[in-house]
Amino acid sequence: MPHSTSAATRLLFVLFILLAALVQPAPAVAAENIVMLFSGGYPPYYDFPSADDTNSNKPGFFTEFLAAFKRAHPEFSIIKTRLPRKRIDHWMREGRAQAFSLNSELFIKEEDRHLFEFSIPLCRSCDHLATRADAQFHYSGPDSLKGHLLGIVHGNGYGPLDPLIESGQIATAAPQGEQRLVKMLMLGHVNLAILNRETGRTAMERQGVAPGDIKFLDPPIYCFDLAVQVRKEHQAFLQSLNAFIKTSQTNGFMEYLRAKWLRIQ
Repeated sequence: MPHSTSAATRLLFVLFILLAALVQPAPAVAAENIVMLFSGGYPPYYDFPSADDTNSNKPGFFTEFLAAFKRAHPEFSIIKTRLPRKRIDHWMREGRAQAFSLNSELFIKEEDRHLFEFSIPLCRSCDHLATRADAQFHYSGPDSLKGHLLGIVHGNGYGPLDPLIESGQIATAAPQGEQRLVKMLMLGHVNLAILNRETGRTAMERQGVAPGDIKFLDPPIYCFDLAVQVRKEHQAFLQSLNAFIKTSQTNGFMEYLRAKWLRIQ
């Protein structure tokens, strides 16, 4: 009897080893890399003054949103990459990146639009014509800008004004970034500039320009939805992003971000 018990024990042990070898945990699925592009800075949405800052968690509307998305969706590894604005368009067109942090279809060339889809909008924004407080100008449409030197940001698109700008019918001066544009306007190097209501105010603060020193002319030249631009072939990422945005809109997180970061609701 002891011999038979011992044999049974050995048999059970062998069966256990065989079963353990067969039942292996499923290998971990590698996170999908998503190269997401950012310009040098777009405060209060995000702010990366240098390429070395892209992995930091500098405060901002989109920075905070993206950090929450990454916590909820570890199946995506988001590689933040900072590029000049013009190169962002090239990388997205060539497929070297999968997403652009915040953009609008308004600023994409017609022949490139078939390459991309946009997430559910995170917020809405407007671009205004701006002058120094003591200047007088009446905007009555794009043609009224002819004969003036218009300040714009190098590499940015300007929607309905682009054909006139690209053809030279509207003369422009295009520094790098809105802070330099605000400085040019205050120094009188240009008398008119296109400034975003949100980012322009932040640029004014950083240049030490008082709110009353620059006028934002109403109504805005155009308004647009800000959303994440995604290459069409990355549907899983886009669907997860949209689901997270919907959840953020219903659980109060999006409202919290807008109240915290955006002055123009």
